[in-house]
Amino acid sequence: MILMALVSIAYLGYRKVKEKPRQDEADAGTVAEEGIEEGIEEPDRSSREMPEEIEEVPVLRNYIRLFGEFYVLDRDGNDITSLFTPKLKQLFLLIMLHSSRGRFGISSKDLTRMIWGNDNPSKSTKSLRSVSILKLRKILERIDTVEVLFNANRYILQLSEDVYCDYLACLDWLKDKRVRTQPDFEYFYDIISKGEVFKGESFDWMDDFKSYICNSTVDVLSRFIDTYSIEDEADRVIQIADQILLNDPCNEEALLYKIKALIYQNNFKLARYVYDRFCALYQEMYGEAFPSSFEQVVPSPLMSQQSPQ
Repeated sequence: MILMALVSIAYLGYRKVKEKPRQDEADAGTVAEEGIEEGIEEPDRSSREMPEEIEEVPVLRNYIRLFGEFYVLDRDGNDITSLFTPKLKQLFLLIMLHSSRGRFGISSKDLTRMIWGNDNPSKSTKSLRSVSILKLRKILERIDTVEVLFNANRYILQLSEDVYCDYLACLDWLKDKRVRTQPDFEYFYDIISKGEVFKGESFDWMDDFKSYICNSTVDVLSRFIDTYSIEDEADRVIQIADQILLNDPCNEEALLYKIKALIYQNNFKLARYVYDRFCALYQEMYGEAFPSSFEQVVPSPLMSQQSPQ
């Protein structure tokens, strides 16, 4: 009973998407996510008190993690990640991403082209596709409930409300612009803080999905980082800055916040190391030197108040 109660709490606030496939909807090649609308609201800084009913994430079963290392738990809480071969994981992600946020799955032709690189598949390729779909369905049978459906020549992934996926939860927060208050932000941060989305995966068809998540999360993180006091919450400022830099490695604002927080903690040498590493990456990415010196990046009053270690 305690385990089931924990699981029930874990799924509060998560809303999955399970539209049925329709042949006359937008074609499967479209991968651009719906962007953040104009007129973004400023974070509510009036209170940091946690609400009585705060959403939690400690899911114990029926769990799919796409931030950080790929990780899947079945209905009994068993780790079944190893059952996904690289090809089956790619197939799973392809169908899932094309089934999220109102999309209507992916056509068998597009799926075959993106996975096996063949616009005119041979009989053997079609057979391989069928076997792979069958193997994926067999794995997903261990989760309550995730199904790969096929209708109108399109594959679509359907998840029940008992399944938690951090990627889909993140999309819900971004789509509905729900990150408005400090407690909202703390919950959102907990979702994305496990690491890079789709870590270790690099496919052309995935680029637009990944870019949307990276750009959107950077926007949210940038709006909230200055709601934390460096004097009182330097560690938190560093964590948020690191998360921004994970998604946008040459983000100058995040660099400034991190260096200021490190110097406030009297970690002068580490602050200098962070700056030098940032400059090296900036040179590599843009082919030119970072325009600001260390002394220009760090406010003079802060430098004079802190003694180097």
